[in-house]
Amino acid sequence: SKLFTKGKFGTRNVSLSVSGFGVTVKNLPIKRVDPTLLHDRIMRIAEQYVPYPLASMYLDYMVFGNSTHQPGQMDVLMVAAPRSLVNAQVKAAKMADLVPVIVDVAPLSAVNCYTFSDDAPTSAVLLAVDATSAAITIVDAGLLRFTRHVDMDFSGQPDASELTRVLYETTDRLLESDLPQDVEKVYLYGSVPQLAILKNELAREMDLDVELLNPFGNITVPSKLMTPENQALIGPQSAIGVGLALRKGVS
Repeated sequence: SKLFTKGKFGTRNVSLSVSGFGVTVKNLPIKRVDPTLLHDRIMRIAEQYVPYPLASMYLDYMVFGNSTHQPGQMDVLMVAAPRSLVNAQVKAAKMADLVPVIVDVAPLSAVNCYTFSDDAPTSAVLLAVDATSAAITIVDAGLLRFTRHVDMDFSGQPDASELTRVLYETTDRLLESDLPQDVEKVYLYGSVPQLAILKNELAREMDLDVELLNPFGNITVPSKLMTPENQALIGPQSAIGVGLALRKGVS
């Protein structure tokens, strides 16, 4: 609340994100059906992928149209998050005298941030790293196609070898699916202070280009608010926040 007062923001509406093992983001293989039957079909299929009772989850989905990889099927992205996790976030925001308008999942916020750039490669890996975990998100044609959350310890010196192993293990999963295999780059973001070191070590161990994700690449920020040096410093930490801010319905 003090931050909003000090910053003199014109609204107290906010968007929130949730992440972790309780959050499920999945592309569902669904044959084209009559729109009136789609919801029931998605709910039945969701039971196969959500490892918790659906009654304990908030669940939403978006239909992107006919699949570009599987003829006769639709691209449907399903998102599920525990009600307890979402409700805790909403409660905390309200206690700060804020008005939650949107609750998103962190991988989708990162994709929203990434695709805002006009020169973003068609296919890429977005790799989030914090002190206790890594989140791997595959983007194809501007859409989230795959995401994976892995427990890893980055509180000390980052282990690029272990992270490389997890990335290649994820790539092996792609080879067994119809997901894109021509990933052009890895974009690294997160809050660990050794992110730049980890980027260089990953670049040495992998056959892909590795860059730090720059959320401000297509955003003009007045220098009195943030210098270019500060943008480069805090940019990789700001990907989720920028992705949330770009969502419609927050103002």
